[in-house]
Amino acid sequence: MMGSVKPSSLEIPDQPHSNPARIRIIHIGAGASGILTAYKAKKLLRNYDLTCYEKNETIGGTWLENKYPVFSSSGCACDIPAHVYTYPFEGNPDWGSFYAPSDEIEGYLRRFYEKHELQGFFRFNTEVISATWDGNLGQYIVQLRGEDGKTTEDWCHALINGSGVSNKWKWPDIPGLDSFKGPLMHTAAWKKDVEVQGKRIAVIGGGSSSVQVVPEMQKVASQLYVCMRSPLWVCPPSASDILERSKVEQATSSQEQSDVQGTAENPHRKNAANQYIYSPKEKETFAKDNQAELLKYRRALEKAEVSEFAFFLSGSEINKEAKKEWAERMDSRMGPGHEELKKMIIPTSSLYGVNGLSIRDWWNPLPKPYLATTTPHFPNYFHINGPRGNWALGCAMPSIGAQIEYAMKCIAKMSDDQVKAMEVREDVTQQLNDYFDAWHSGSVWGEKCKSWYKNNTTDGPVMLWAGSLVHMLKTLQTPRFEHYRFEYRNSNMWTFLKNGRTAAEVEGRWDDAVAYLRNEDVPYHID
Repeated sequence: MMGSVKPSSLEIPDQPHSNPARIRIIHIGAGASGILTAYKAKKLLRNYDLTCYEKNETIGGTWLENKYPVFSSSGCACDIPAHVYTYPFEGNPDWGSFYAPSDEIEGYLRRFYEKHELQGFFRFNTEVISATWDGNLGQYIVQLRGEDGKTTEDWCHALINGSGVSNKWKWPDIPGLDSFKGPLMHTAAWKKDVEVQGKRIAVIGGGSSSVQVVPEMQKVASQLYVCMRSPLWVCPPSASDILERSKVEQATSSQEQSDVQGTAENPHRKNAANQYIYSPKEKETFAKDNQAELLKYRRALEKAEVSEFAFFLSGSEINKEAKKEWAERMDSRMGPGHEELKKMIIPTSSLYGVNGLSIRDWWNPLPKPYLATTTPHFPNYFHINGPRGNWALGCAMPSIGAQIEYAMKCIAKMSDDQVKAMEVREDVTQQLNDYFDAWHSGSVWGEKCKSWYKNNTTDGPVMLWAGSLVHMLKTLQTPRFEHYRFEYRNSNMWTFLKNGRTAAEVEGRWDDAVAYLRNEDVPYHID
């Protein structure tokens, strides 16, 4: 004989199963990550508030800030082919050249932002200066500074840091630099009103910005000095075979050739040594038939990039061949003489987590990220394009997208299951980083050489993903929730089951309610 059900003090919410709790999200930054976060939130979340705080006056991120000069076909541009430097699901048939300049990339981001009506998610001229976790509330308390210098406060359940891996530029520590009488300009804060024609110019550094600035400055400077701290490799351009083949094919068409020649109004619009200008006919082809030809072209470019990952594996045959080819190319470009030069050349905001722990202390001496996306002791926190991520595996756009989708899946779980705090386990994170270190013992980055990826040491741990870009995307597709500790908003974790009915039943959407009946074994969803 079945006994009677005992009375319970547990209150059953009068709502359908998994009615999502309202969740408040703050994203730091309005570059490619912030824009995509706003888009993905609209697409993947149901009951949320999102604010993207940006210190600048508008969107664009690195492509808004980096505007160093373009006197010809060079200047500030992206070293990834333009047709893959897009959000993976939204190509652009209108790129003007193989490698897009800063202004064009900023324009692409703005068109995406406007097309998908994301304006309401952004607050500009507002800098995030700190975020502190409050475990009792399950919230980050976020301190903000407006353009008037005044501080205000906001809060969120989930915090996403998309402020950029190298957003806070600084001058090198050089004695006497502050006493220099001429104009001082940083590539990340270029002063357009400074006249450089006919001047003696010194460029400090030999990295990617210097590689783009120096060719431009040498055209106008009376004298040019380049100060490099360490040797520099300049490898062949990405997807160079496709680049060269496009030039050959274009050269056979007199009409297309005339379409891309320089003019008095636009003298830089011509094919340079490592550049290619798309003709109106090519753009028209890319735009046809739901962009079928464009997708084919984009995939060809991406395959050319990802198929060469093996040259990052130390000692592999392609690695040996690449070293030899790159050295020969650099030697030929420098020409005869310069033997001594050849010997030298050819070889954020404050964040506080559980119990007030500062991320600066937690990540001292080295970062301890989990899947390049979160870290122990900082619940409900996600960082995009951070340590152990895609800093050298190819185009950042696919990995940024994968990290944001990962964060959205976690946030959706927090909302659906009434989760107060979701924190990755420290033991799991340590094992992951041990694995990454072991993998890099066989990568080129693990070889004994000084590298930014190793905190400017010769033998430190490598702060890159342990594998290819495709490997990273696959790993991030499915969150492994067993790697996390959960604290729930209610004392009974099962209150998300609510009143015993689903939204489809309550709202009378009976076709949706019986979606489990189907003609073939395909996934189904009950709302």
